[in-house]
Amino acid sequence: MTTLGGSAVPEQRVGSRHGEPVDDLRLEPLPHLEWSLATEVPPESPATAPADLRRSWIHHAPQERVLELYRQLGGHAGRLPAPWWLPALDRGELPSRAAAFEVEDEVHAVLAERPGWVFVPWGSGGTAYWEYGPSDREPAKVPTTVLLTPAHPGWIEAVPACADTPGVPVPMAGPSGLLQALPQIESWGFRQVGT
Repeated sequence: MTTLGGSAVPEQRVGSRHGEPVDDLRLEPLPHLEWSLATEVPPESPATAPADLRRSWIHHAPQERVLELYRQLGGHAGRLPAPWWLPALDRGELPSRAAAFEVEDEVHAVLAERPGWVFVPWGSGGTAYWEYGPSDREPAKVPTTVLLTPAHPGWIEAVPACADTPGVPVPMAGPSGLLQALPQIESWGFRQVGT
């Protein structure tokens, strides 16, 4: 029997097509399917802020249970799509999931106050990001982007608008560092894109 968030999922027995008995074959849910269900955000109205995406099992189940499942499925080895905060939480670099939510909310508050920034609710592993609309022009194929990352303790990276090759992420020193750097970040899309 497999569990998801404390509720048991029964094993299923498979018989032949014609009702004859077969070797008592048992099927159990795949672990990665369990993770997919754990991270799935139920459909509701469109998300306009990070808080709108915090509706899946990993956002509400006991934090230790979320970490247990993440570790059991090899998430620490980078084999699972996961929100930016989960690897940092797993490594002990974030004190709690709530602390990660505070970072998300602070970044959103900083960018929501500035014209041109758009919240994009779906990124890799279910992590949202923000795009700077005015930088989305030729020859750029990807606009200037701000995203959250477990790669460093500032948790934020800004990626310049780019044409052919991916932009190089620039680490920010938390939401206050992002706020200070925004005038420069917002000018990136108007300089030599792709060079």
